[in-house]
Amino acid sequence: MSGDPGEEVRDLERRLGDPRAEGSPFHPDALGELDEQGVYPADACAALDAWGLHARFVPRALGGRLDRFDALLALLRVVARRDLTVAIAYGKTFLGAVGVWVAGSAAQRARCAQIIGRPAQLALALTERDHGADLASGALAAELREGSWRIAGEKWLINNATRSAALTVLARTSADGGPRGFSMFFVEKESLAQGAFAHLPRIRTHGIRGADISGIRFDDADVGPDALVGAAGDGLLETLRSLQVTRTLCAGLSLGAGDAALRTVMPFARERVLYGAPVLALPYPRGLLADALAELLACECASMAAARLQHVAPEEASVASAVVKYAVPVTVGRLIDDAALVLGARHYLRDGRERAFQKILRDHALVGLFDGSTAVNLAALATMLPGLLRGIAKPAVQDLSALFLSRAVLPAWDPTRLALSSRGRDRVLAGLSAGLDALSASALEPAIAAPLAAQAVALRSALARTGEGVARILSTEGPRGLRDPEAFELARDYTELWLAAASIQTFVHDRERLVPSAQDGAWLVGALARRLRRFAPRDEVSRTSPEIRERLVTMLGVLVEAPTLGAISLWA
Repeated sequence: MSGDPGEEVRDLERRLGDPRAEGSPFHPDALGELDEQGVYPADACAALDAWGLHARFVPRALGGRLDRFDALLALLRVVARRDLTVAIAYGKTFLGAVGVWVAGSAAQRARCAQIIGRPAQLALALTERDHGADLASGALAAELREGSWRIAGEKWLINNATRSAALTVLARTSADGGPRGFSMFFVEKESLAQGAFAHLPRIRTHGIRGADISGIRFDDADVGPDALVGAAGDGLLETLRSLQVTRTLCAGLSLGAGDAALRTVMPFARERVLYGAPVLALPYPRGLLADALAELLACECASMAAARLQHVAPEEASVASAVVKYAVPVTVGRLIDDAALVLGARHYLRDGRERAFQKILRDHALVGLFDGSTAVNLAALATMLPGLLRGIAKPAVQDLSALFLSRAVLPAWDPTRLALSSRGRDRVLAGLSAGLDALSASALEPAIAAPLAAQAVALRSALARTGEGVARILSTEGPRGLRDPEAFELARDYTELWLAAASIQTFVHDRERLVPSAQDGAWLVGALARRLRRFAPRDEVSRTSPEIRERLVTMLGVLVEAPTLGAISLWA
């Protein structure tokens, strides 16, 4: 596949233009007004249709333009930087389609592609009012009667439930439920008899107020004999496999929110004078912004690696998707909170520039909730830790360049390789030691090489302690201990080490293609310091020195001033 995923991204940037331009459907004031009124951002979504973003939700083999997931993640980031409500509302069509791409028949895939190509929206109907994330307790049921499936029950808190033309629906097909008691169905509304379904009232939300968050009720709806996606009883399996893709892409939403937060705060920090100096000159806010950039770049490295992993090793996506779905929204959320500290009391206002920031703050809080909440992903990682850490202790020698080269030629996505378990394989964290070795052999100036060497020792120690912690739980409590709070903390440790490994490997493999201000490695020192605050909060390795902080602030200034208003990114 193409070795330059940035071509489409740059084209979308050009088409959408400067959101501050008069008449732009992405103008912050216009979108702010829609948000205040809870009105769907139809004009902005129409602009995305006009460019053809919907075609990037459909694999090229089915007539679409989806070739690689790192490009799709970056495209969603372009939209999310302008407005998260638009990105989430529009992107949910992919969420509604991915189950069909993963498990659908040839006829279902063709029909799904045709619907998206109109363009029309899709939705994924998973959750219910009384059961939330406990999908195995869902009550909406499907019954096979006289050769046709009939669905009855409600799905609730569904994005695009009302506006969608079709939905992928998880339904109970065995009265006893259980892992094999649910199936997935692809349901077109226009094919249903009058009165067979009804939309539930729209739900008012704290963030993304203009999105269609509602629900749907089916009343013995005859969906036909061919609505079943995959095999009967495979619904939970196919849902979990599909979510490995969408959880990865959610990182693009968080990255876009991080971009927007820093682009909003930097002008304020330069212009606002306090105590006789600009806010940016004050040590504390200057340090917050330096750390914020380091955090955003670490998240970018992890996100892009996880997206490429969907092509290179989808059988390991259960790990990578859980890592980024937990770590990226949490880390970017912390970044946004720190940016709010720079704005001070003004971050609470709902007028002008401050209104745009306040909307980012509210909207981004949702990203950690859908497609599996932070707790759900930590729980998944906790149960995998013993096998993963055994695999990391004896890593196989693997070429990681396809994961970390920004212009790597990737194999075609093969959804049949997605699996519930990676069987202890995680090439990203397994490559931490080799990445550290390569880093130590790199030609770096002493001001960068010295702190990186100390951080390497600390990271190796942190990985060893994480393994010891898991072994201790297993020896005292057995496998059931992996559901305890301590195991969740070890899962958090794992995610921090994973972000560190992704950052290191990105620098080692793709250094020459990074923006000039990133090639000295100062950002990497800052990113690793942030990771090590979890393991050694009072040690020198977890502190950003004044010299590194100044380089990071200078780098942030250069990236924010870029004329394209593009991503605050390691790559141009």
